[in-house]
Amino acid sequence: VEVYYIEFQLAENSNLEETKKKKFSKSDTLEHIQNVMREEFNIATEADTRLWNKYTSNTYEQLARLDNTVQDAGLFSGQLIIIEIKNEDGTWPRQARSTGTLGTNGSTSPIPAPPPQPLGTSSSFDKKEGSPVGTGASTSTASSSRYNFSGTSATYGDGG
Repeated sequence: VEVYYIEFQLAENSNLEETKKKKFSKSDTLEHIQNVMREEFNIATEADTRLWNKYTSNTYEQLARLDNTVQDAGLFSGQLIIIEIKNEDGTWPRQARSTGTLGTNGSTSPIPAPPPQPLGTSSSFDKKEGSPVGTGASTSTASSSRYNFSGTSATYGDGG
């Protein structure tokens, strides 16, 4: 029996001001969190979605490994988890480019677009420091990406 749950703030990408607090177990998967968020925000089960967590005011990480647990992903209490819904035209809101503004990398989304991946690099940029190693069949967070956005120049963040 788990005594201490981790509370997250949940938000939909299109409305980051409206957050809902929910408690999860460290052993809950990101897929479970995504399903709870679909329910909370009335998102159709057939809609393509992806999750992001917010580390600081300008650092986001895509949570791509839905089989990871809260503990595997290194999430902590109070963190904002964002669900993003794919547009009908097949694009993601945070990748949609606007023509009139230079704001956050030319995007109309509240989440800044990530910088382009440097050519010829391994996935070492994607690995989080301090992640548990050797916890079964590759449960590392190598497929998640963390980016730091400051002003108009985007650099890889170390997340603290």
